Amino acid sequence: MTTEQGLRLITRGISIFCILSALIALSFLPPDALAVGHYWSLVHGGPESAQALTTESYLFREYLLRCTDLVLQIAVLLWVSGWLYRSGPTLQRFFLDSQKSEEEHPLP
Repeated sequence: MTTEQGLRLITRGISIFCILSALIALSFLPPDALAVGHYWSLVHGGPESAQALTTESYLFREYLLRCTDLVLQIAVLLWVSGWLYRSGPTLQRFFLDSQKSEEEHPLP
């Protein structure tokens, strides 16, 4: 196996790991989304839920923040996965050119 093939294999493996991590994060999203919907209906349900506004607003914000965090995490993981999968030549130039320059100019 050449160095280029080894680097491509490593970047594709990390890319698959990122996709699997995004799928795992996606599996945590439905319960949090249901909780956001539940607390949304409590907070914005009507006049009978006006008392729930002060007691439930913390949980509504907590689950909304968790959902936002999961969506952002999934997006970043999928972006990194795509970048690693496509940028084989870029990474090869970065790692292999520095290796070639060290071979040409060895350190004392």
